[in-house]
Order: sequence, then C-alpha cells, then structure tokens
Amino acid sequence: MRIKYDERFLVSLIVMGACSMAAIPCFAQSKLAQTQPSNKGAVLIADKAIQDAISSLQEVTTESEFKAVLKNLRQIGGTNYSDLIPQLLYRSINARGMKDTVFVGGIIEQLGIRDTNLVHALWPY
Repeated sequence: MRIKYDERFLVSLIVMGACSMAAIPCFAQSKLAQTQPSNKGAVLIADKAIQDAISSLQEVTTESEFKAVLKNLRQIGGTNYSDLIPQLLYRSINARGMKDTVFVGGIIEQLGIRDTNLVHALWPY
C-alpha cells in the first residue's frame, strides 16, 4: 500500500524539519526551557497547556475525540496559530523519533496551517 501526501503536507514537514535542524544547536546548547530570555531574540519555552493538548491528540481513539482535540488546538493556538506553531517546533525538536516528527507535520496538515503562518510565527526564533 502506498501512502499519498499532498504538497502542503510535505512543504509543512520540510519547513518544520528545516527549522528544527537549524534550531537544534542553539537550543541544545541553551538547554531549551532552562534558558533565560536575552536580547538576541525570543526563547522557545514549553507551554504546558498546548503541549498537553498536542499529547492528547496521540491518545484519541474515535473521530469525535480527534475533532474535539483539533478544535481545542484551534482555540488555544492563538491568532493564525501564532502560539501553537512555536509549540509544534518545540515538540519537533524534542521528538523521540520519526513518528513524533511526522506527527507534528500531520497536525499542521489537519489544521490547515499555511506556510505563511509558519514563517510569521517562527520569525522571532
């Protein structure tokens, strides 16, 4: 069986992967959430509510639960997903394997997050 991905999903996955790879040395050196803000730019810190909502998406068993969690992510994700996208990057940086990384791309696809939203939300980082 061959899985087909649409172009937006692949672009989103590539953008998140590129951002992750570019950010890993910086964040690894600063121990991610352990850093203090500096005047060099924004510091990526985990938002517990959003990270919990992202994690709960992996535990859904029905379509109605899936839709409810996506609705919650839309509500807490900020205008144009400006709060959610950095948290997806945080999740991607801390991924424990390819499954977690693809999971982030799947969230981007399911929510219909546009590439311009990704760029605007990640610009400070």
